[in-house]
Amino acid sequence: MAGQNGGFRPGSGRKPNAVKYEGPIASFLDRAAEDLDQTYRNLRDLADGKCVRVETRRKPAGSIVRKDVLRDKEGNPVADKRGKFTTIEVLLYPDLPPLQMVVLEEHEFKLPPDFKSNELYVDRLMGKPKQAVEHSGEDGGPIPIEFIAAIEKLYPGDPEP
Repeated sequence: MAGQNGGFRPGSGRKPNAVKYEGPIASFLDRAAEDLDQTYRNLRDLADGKCVRVETRRKPAGSIVRKDVLRDKEGNPVADKRGKFTTIEVLLYPDLPPLQMVVLEEHEFKLPPDFKSNELYVDRLMGKPKQAVEHSGEDGGPIPIEFIAAIEKLYPGDPEP
């Protein structure tokens, strides 16, 4: 076809993300809608300071050892020439695979009330309030008269109320 090179053609160009990912976005919103009640409950709990953070310290089972006294075949402790008992390191968890992680310590911390979560929760329930926008000149001073005069030249007449 002669004369069809270049220019606008229907359906050409890059598609907006909303169109390009319409299916995944719709399925995500469906899943998110199912969890909405629990999500708001979690947000309210965080805002009220009812959440707990749990920190755990773990190590591989094969690296956790304890000191024990060396014993002979009859089960008696073995001592050296000075009478001091010989100690050895024994795995604390011999039945577990060496790379399996074992919890050594666990601490619970109650989180304090979160102001930003309170603000977000109220904004979601009641709608976000409109933010005031200030119009001013440089450094927060008044708008220069030259600028106002230039605007009046571009748009003559009284502004509509």
